[in-house]
Amino acid sequence: MGKNVKTLSDSFKFCPRCAAQNPLMEHERRLVCPHCDLIFYVNTAAAAGAFLLYEDQLILCQRALDPQKGLLDVPGGFIEPGETVEAGLRREILEEIHVEVGPLHYLGSAPNVYPYREVPYKTIDLFFVGHLDSVEGLIAQDDVASILRVDPFAVNSADVAFVSTRFGLALLQNFLKANA
Repeated sequence: MGKNVKTLSDSFKFCPRCAAQNPLMEHERRLVCPHCDLIFYVNTAAAAGAFLLYEDQLILCQRALDPQKGLLDVPGGFIEPGETVEAGLRREILEEIHVEVGPLHYLGSAPNVYPYREVPYKTIDLFFVGHLDSVEGLIAQDDVASILRVDPFAVNSADVAFVSTRFGLALLQNFLKANA
């Protein structure tokens, strides 16, 4: 994490129940208030990304915003309360690259830290693979600067925004090799 990224204990100055100052953060996992006995668990946020294939090419997005502005990512994002992972992923794909996708197949997951406005959100990123019948109508929107079509085996992992997405890319490459 960058030098300006706070820890979770830096982010909680007051108890969310009684407003007492300086609740205790135990192991970056739970907040304990000695005044009202609240135990607030810091849970992992769910996020999902899609490795979308068109013919022999992988669709990647260049990030328009921080964190990791300018680096490569897959379309996807945070799952909203009340959504299934698949519904949230489909919503994010439509918001980011303006396409509705067919079947999505689960690849795997990886933990991640998403530093947003100096707060480290711990996430579990779930990755899926899907196929596009056409690339007509793809539009970079929302937090996407541009859309790239690349050889899935020629992606430089240093250009990929997040450690979890690099892990997902390796899962995709193994999946493609096994199904060649």
